[in-house]
Amino acid sequence: MPPEFPGCIVILKLLHVVTPGSTDLLEFSIDTESSPPIKQRPYRVFKAEDDVMETELQQYLSLGHIRPFTSPWASSVVMIRKPDGGRRFCLDYRQLNA
Repeated sequence: MPPEFPGCIVILKLLHVVTPGSTDLLEFSIDTESSPPIKQRPYRVFKAEDDVMETELQQYLSLGHIRPFTSPWASSVVMIRKPDGGRRFCLDYRQLNA
């Protein structure tokens, strides 16, 4: 933190939140113009990875971070191994960003 903002660290520590919140104060959309939808098929995963994915999805659903929906757009889930041996739930947006 820059020295000209000495009180910011204290404020940020006081504002620390364990789970992110949400708002209905604004609406967000992405204009894809006439681009055709990109829909990736799910990657094959081992049963253990599938169990982790399902647990993560259920947690995100219960916290209200995601909701079920249907869309012509889809990106694949990738499970990345963390240094401690655990798995990180990620999305593969490479085709979308190409």
